[in-house]
Amino acid sequence: AAELEPLLKTCAALSHKSAGIKASPELRRRVFSHLQDTLRAKPDPARERFFFWHRHWAVALASIVIIFASATGIFAISEKAMPDEFFYPAKLASEQIEMVLTLSSPNKAKLHMQFAQRRTEEMTTMALQDKSETVFLLSERASEHIMQMQEIFEKESLQVDNESEVSSPNIFATTPESIEPRSAGKDASTEILRTDCNENLHILQLALEDAPEELVPYLERAIENLEADYERTISIIHE
Repeated sequence: AAELEPLLKTCAALSHKSAGIKASPELRRRVFSHLQDTLRAKPDPARERFFFWHRHWAVALASIVIIFASATGIFAISEKAMPDEFFYPAKLASEQIEMVLTLSSPNKAKLHMQFAQRRTEEMTTMALQDKSETVFLLSERASEHIMQMQEIFEKESLQVDNESEVSSPNIFATTPESIEPRSAGKDASTEILRTDCNENLHILQLALEDAPEELVPYLERAIENLEADYERTISIIHE
């Protein structure tokens, strides 16, 4: 309830502002197909019965939000919204709903990677508009997604270790001392961003050793994109 209430309120508020907007047939088909696939997904038999029903109630309620928002075209419009734009809350809400509807750990980790890349892309745009406070906020949000991705890999690694009864070193316990900033700039803002960049890249690089094989290409792309976005943002602020 605590997670879904703000999403419902956001959609209700936006619906009054976008009554004339119609979702495209392609978007409707895509949302309906995703909803059907989610509802047909088999639950993990190892989970407790209470959690099973809790998850399906969450899926059902989140699905209502998706259908409601899709009917007004809110998600389609908010897809490219920036933090200083009206539809940005709907963009974040759609990401939260997508995360709720995603059941498998690898897919959740993949979403966190995608959302981290979105935050760094937005960070660069905000830097061009000289909105430094928003830049740092977006950098923090990108770091949060990467940390949550890290936690998923840690849990998966621990489960494998427990099943095989083989202890292995925790690659995430190391510190990013091996990654040095490319330059020792005097500006405090760029140094903060460089620190965030190095820490995030360190986690992603170590995650490559522990990630499922199907996620390796996404991790490699995330490393490349995040580094480019941070470097561009730092360059903009420096100039």
